[in-house]
Amino acid sequence: MDARDLYYAEIDDLRWDFAAVLRRLREEHFATQADFAKRAKLSPKTVSKLECGGSQPDLSMILILVEALPEVTVTELIGGLQAPTRRKPPPHHK
Repeated sequence: MDARDLYYAEIDDLRWDFAAVLRRLREEHFATQADFAKRAKLSPKTVSKLECGGSQPDLSMILILVEALPEVTVTELIGGLQAPTRRKPPPHHK
């Protein structure tokens, strides 16, 4: 695997890890994704994509999710995640 592939693999792992944490926290507080989506004022499809690792949330989305999860802090949502070691993808060489 070249350096570029390693960078994207690390980003994928981060997205999957975030999805697992979000799913666990959501299941602790809401019976369904639809119930959580309603509370967060998001579409159920958006919640599903986040919980399945199909979407990488930006800062505003993380704040929306924390606001909608009762008694959950940003630290609880993202504190256990590992920051990527690669800060940007290496240049693509042909």
